[in-house]
Amino acid sequence: MCLSYQFIGEMIFRTAIGGMGSQFSWFFDLHNVEMMYAIMLLMGFSGLFIDRVLIKYAGYLVKKIESGR
Repeated sequence: MCLSYQFIGEMIFRTAIGGMGSQFSWFFDLHNVEMMYAIMLLMGFSGLFIDRVLIKYAGYLVKKIESGR
């Protein structure tokens, strides 16, 4: 959720120059549809990566620490 808010903030307020949200907004202004789809795929895959891999790994570490006590 935080990652999507970061992308939205970059798209609306243009807070970062090189972020994916500002790049998406820039390509939207230029009507470059192929790059917009590519950035949307990157946003989706990075969200899935964080959700599936990193959060599962953090849960595994928490269980490992709790079982060691």
